[in-house]
Amino acid sequence: MRAGAGGRGDAVLTLPPSVRVYVAAEPADLRKSFDGLSSLVAQGFGADPLCGHLFVFRNRRGDQIRVFFWDRTMAVSTSPATCPRARPTSRSRQPSCR
Repeated sequence: MRAGAGGRGDAVLTLPPSVRVYVAAEPADLRKSFDGLSSLVAQGFGADPLCGHLFVFRNRRGDQIRVFFWDRTMAVSTSPATCPRARPTSRSRQPSCR
């Protein structure tokens, strides 16, 4: 990852063209372990959890995400850093990170 334009420290993720990003349509229990998320990948997407693609899950409230992937040595499950004010506002149902 590298710093984004404007020097604000925004991160940009660049992936090779062979990597796909799958996003779950239904909410998931983000408390699941590696085995639980691997099971969701196999059952929900019909994909091999060790294929190297990225699998994105969100919680029921929609204010947290978890990205699951295999990096050739181990399974990685990460939750990106979120801003502390990532809560729906009265004007919008989307989180606001200003």
